[in-house]
Amino acid sequence: MLHKLTHLQPKPGLDGSFSSYHTRSRYPQESQALHLLRRCAYIVSPLMRRYGWTIPFLSELSPSSSCHGKNYIVKEYTRNRFGLSTSTNVSLKIELCLRDVDNPTRFLPTHCLIQTLLHELAHLRHGAHFFAFYGFNAMLLDELVEDVGRGELRRTVAMKEVPDCVERRKDMLRTMRHEVESKAARWFGLQRKKNRRRA
Repeated sequence: MLHKLTHLQPKPGLDGSFSSYHTRSRYPQESQALHLLRRCAYIVSPLMRRYGWTIPFLSELSPSSSCHGKNYIVKEYTRNRFGLSTSTNVSLKIELCLRDVDNPTRFLPTHCLIQTLLHELAHLRHGAHFFAFYGFNAMLLDELVEDVGRGELRRTVAMKEVPDCVERRKDMLRTMRHEVESKAARWFGLQRKKNRRRA
């Protein structure tokens, strides 16, 4: 079900730089899902303001999906006064998996949702999963922890709602190492196949 920000009751500690929310009406506790989406939007709102990001939709992703989040990005091309073209990534919609795969009535903890949302926001700067992407993702996490620690969010966000920096960094390094190894294996595998064809 679509929920436009202009039609929602304003509440402290909710909403951010998303103009609409979309929940899955076929799952129970739709109002709790909407509350979680609005809460996540509020927690990352200082980051989004800082980087000038506004995104039309924050949506609930089906728990049966193969991933925890999706970011629908298009490239926007602009020309400067010298006629040179530059491109920026513009997000149309971010989807987050809010519910447990095995039990759709149980929601994931807020810090897990924020971790996924930061990952999807990092795609606005770096599309591919590689060193620069993971570095920027870690930087967003550090900035968020600083914002919460300084009281940037009017002291309405507890540290337990933010991913743990140390654990998150270890997780990012594991993921990055795995992806680099798999990409290298694919690349070397393709090179071997090409060399065999030439011989």
